[in-house]
Amino acid sequence: MMDEEPTEMAVALEPAAWGWLVLLVLLTTLFLGALSLAVVLLANSYKEAQSYVSPLMMLVLVPAMLAAMPGMELNIQTAFVPVLNIALAIISLFKGSWDPGMLAIVAVAGLVYGIVALWLTSLTFGNENVVTGENFDWKQLFGSRN
Repeated sequence: MMDEEPTEMAVALEPAAWGWLVLLVLLTTLFLGALSLAVVLLANSYKEAQSYVSPLMMLVLVPAMLAAMPGMELNIQTAFVPVLNIALAIISLFKGSWDPGMLAIVAVAGLVYGIVALWLTSLTFGNENVVTGENFDWKQLFGSRN
């Protein structure tokens, strides 16, 4: 057993599955990147930004870890849970048991979450107090823009 050569792990995905995989990864990147940027902009220093991002990443890890639980599968209920939906969709792609309709629902949900995160980021960037580092008031972020 000690003299055996390590075996190679082959990933055999259909071309359509590769397309879905790339799309899902891009949507996840859009959502998490915009959300992280919106949160980090509220900080006044690097250390403060890190203390804001750490809990956010923990919140992201919980749904991702739930995807590894026995019995978890992609269905209409899990298709709308951020991060969990993408993780379950990617697992179904690698298992080869994917449903294009369900993946489309996950992709649309991911796009909506990404757009909302970008909107929050634009609100944050649009606030003069955030950009200049002055005292920040949450009411100003979501209040009327005169």
